[in-house]
Amino acid sequence: AKLADELDLGFLEINAAQLTKEGTSGNSLSKALTPLMQMTNQPTIVFVDEFDKLFISGNSNGDLAHETTNGVQNEFLKVLESDTASVFGDFGKYVNIPMKHCIFVFAGAFNGEEDIDLDRLREIGIKTEFLGRVGLIFTI
Repeated sequence: AKLADELDLGFLEINAAQLTKEGTSGNSLSKALTPLMQMTNQPTIVFVDEFDKLFISGNSNGDLAHETTNGVQNEFLKVLESDTASVFGDFGKYVNIPMKHCIFVFAGAFNGEEDIDLDRLREIGIKTEFLGRVGLIFTI
């Protein structure tokens, strides 16, 4: 957020642990991205925190949790692969907004695993297609 302020960029933080797939009761990605309607032509950082919570085995041991995890990944893939995103607008109607000025940063602790790499991310359930769209991994 501080970097966004210093560079006069838009900033949106999403808590991935609270996301559910579209159609499941809860905070879907289309609802979480709604604030971007006010930042459509402004370069914006979309910081997705707690991304690891979608994949930790203790949180995804049921079929519904696995289905939701795949659904959330698929929704992110649609956004990352497209020029627009469908977001939840006024009166429950969906609005397409441009995404060409957005950069996504996905962050998570991943149970404190050290030196996590692409192969380990695949093992814990992150789709290869998703990893292909989010190609940089930094361990801090």
